[in-house]
Amino acid sequence: MLAGFVDSLPMLVVIQLMHAASYGLYHAAAISLIHQFFVGRQQGRGQALYSSLSFGLGGAMGALASGYIWDGAGPMWVYVMASGLATAGFVAALLGSGSRQYSVRPDSVNQ
Repeated sequence: MLAGFVDSLPMLVVIQLMHAASYGLYHAAAISLIHQFFVGRQQGRGQALYSSLSFGLGGAMGALASGYIWDGAGPMWVYVMASGLATAGFVAALLGSGSRQYSVRPDSVNQ
């Protein structure tokens, strides 16, 4: 949407509000998974791993790729390709969500 409505302030506001809401949901789900996989005093390490891989490594790779796409194909295609990758991630999450159920064993919470 951002690629198609760069000249419309009302649409930019709506797009940014949608972005804020979707990021909030993503972050809450990610932290919830970290609390399931890393229990007790290990939660800090899990959050550090999450931050370094998603924001550090993922952010660096995304910035590098988007820079090349921006120079080669143009700004609109950066957003179009990013939305395609987000859609692919959404589909992967949907397909993978029914395959396994994770839970924390009650006896492992205080370890």
